[in-house]
Amino acid sequence: MPFANYVDAFALDRTDGLPAIVWCMDFLEGGRPFGRALMQLAWRGPLGLRLGSQADPTLVAGWQVSIADEHLFAVRASSWMLAASLIFEAQRGRAVVTTAVTYNRVIARLVWGAGLSAVHRAVMPRALGGTRTRINDRQRAPRRTQ
Repeated sequence: MPFANYVDAFALDRTDGLPAIVWCMDFLEGGRPFGRALMQLAWRGPLGLRLGSQADPTLVAGWQVSIADEHLFAVRASSWMLAASLIFEAQRGRAVVTTAVTYNRVIARLVWGAGLSAVHRAVMPRALGGTRTRINDRQRAPRRTQ
């Protein structure tokens, strides 16, 4: 996204060594069903993001993949009023998630800038922590042998 009206980034320590796509997919698709439904409701409702089918294997939670690299994985979606990107970076010892939003209409400044961005900033640390916990739990789980 060449220009963004809103950008934030959240980071947390990690020891898993997994690629960025794992963090993205778990963050967007791996939480509890109620949490996933709330995210979809916010994205499709007040933000009006045009997301694809959650069953489409080329998308992540309906978001279009824009960058797919081992250390950097990004998804994007847009609506009539804004465009949004979520950028997941898998760095040595930490994971970083950046949100970038571009306003295409003045109302987007009210809906996102003065409204939902505050909820987003409050929820992100806990959501990222949940992602780290799920990833760590899967890595610690005993593997079945056949």
